[in-house]
Amino acid sequence: MKKQDTYHHDNLREKLIDAGLTIIEEEGTQNLSLRRVANVCGASHGSPYRHFKNKEDFILTLVIEVSKKFAEYIGDFQHHDHSPEDNILEMGVRFVQFSIEYPNYFELLFLSDYVISTRVNGEDQLVMDKQLSGFEIFKKHACEFMNYYGIDEKEDYILIELWSFVLGLSIISRGGNLKGGEQDLVRQIISNTLNRFLKG
Repeated sequence: MKKQDTYHHDNLREKLIDAGLTIIEEEGTQNLSLRRVANVCGASHGSPYRHFKNKEDFILTLVIEVSKKFAEYIGDFQHHDHSPEDNILEMGVRFVQFSIEYPNYFELLFLSDYVISTRVNGEDQLVMDKQLSGFEIFKKHACEFMNYYGIDEKEDYILIELWSFVLGLSIISRGGNLKGGEQDLVRQIISNTLNRFLKG
C-alpha cells in the first residue's frame, strides 16, 4: 500500500509538470497557478504542495524542463561531418526559430522574472546561477568554433558576444521585424556576422 502511494505521488508530480508546461506553451505564465494545475490533473488544491514549496518553486522546475526542450531543439542536428562554423550557424538558426515557434517558452527562459541569470564572475568567467541545458549546448558549439579557427581571445568574452547576438536576433525576429523570421534571412544574417567576427 505504501509503495502504491509513493508511485501515485511520483506520477502526480509528473502530471503537474506536464500540465504546467502545456499552460505555459499555450498561454504563458500569467494564467498559471498551482490551483489551476491541480484542477487540470484532477487533484486536490493542496496536492501540488507535497511536491513543490510554492508557485515560484514550481515555475523554476518548469524552467529546467523548458531548458531541456530548448537544448534538444537547438542541438538536434549534430552534423559531425560539417565544420564548426556550419554547426554554430545551424544552431543559431534553430535558436531563432525556437523563439518564433515557442514564444511563451522563449519568454519564460529569457524574458521573464524567472530567467536564470548569466553573469561574469570575479574571475572573468561566464557562469549561470543554475544549469541551463540550452546554454551548455550553445557553449559547446561556440567553443568548437573558436578552437577550429584558432581564436585565442578570452573565451568567456567571446561567448558573451555570440550569446548576446543570437539572443538579440531572436527577440527581434519574434517581434515580426524580420519578415516573420524567415530561415533564409536569419541564416544570412548569422552567416554575415560570423564572417565579420572571423575577419575581426
